[in-house]
Amino acid sequence: MRSLILFLLGVGLAHAGEIVDDTLQAIKLDDAAGVMEGLQRGLDVNFVDEDGNSLLMLAARDGSTQSTAMLINAGAKTYLNNAYGDDALLLATFGGHEAIVDMLLAKRASLGANPRGWTPLHYAAFAGHAHLASKFLALGIQINSVTDNGLTALMLASMNGHIDVVRILLMHKVDMEVRDANNLSAADHALAGGNSDIAALLQPPKK
Repeated sequence: MRSLILFLLGVGLAHAGEIVDDTLQAIKLDDAAGVMEGLQRGLDVNFVDEDGNSLLMLAARDGSTQSTAMLINAGAKTYLNNAYGDDALLLATFGGHEAIVDMLLAKRASLGANPRGWTPLHYAAFAGHAHLASKFLALGIQINSVTDNGLTALMLASMNGHIDVVRILLMHKVDMEVRDANNLSAADHALAGGNSDIAALLQPPKK
């Protein structure tokens, strides 16, 4: 907040708005030179918007690989959370932006849960990014962790029909018997989502 106040005082409110708008547009276009120009004009590398999204979060969310690399090299913090509790790694994961995920992991971005209990594995499972789910599991992420309403990665993949993610989780010995806050299992979520093929995979072996 202090850096934002100093920025506004230094360049003036109208001019500051122009710099912010230009920089955000550059991020959307993955124009790393344009983003750097915004920093050179006085915008803090850890500037956040009204939703708490930093420049790095926006670049990660939008899949702006070159802008992400530039911001990291310029000292952007990887551990900031927005108003919804998400950080840059979670946003990149949801979008399936593997190159950006790798950049953030190289900077030791956390594999832990946000305040709502969602980990990168939850986001990968929900969105169906099997390659990222495999990556996080190889790094030792907790496979059976639950969100604030008791959802596991297996439940999220099952309800959304992401059978490749389900198979990966099963190969890693995921617990199929966990139940959420409504006492529903992953198989229940699969059936509710019309994914009978996944529900069949989640049936216990016959004795």
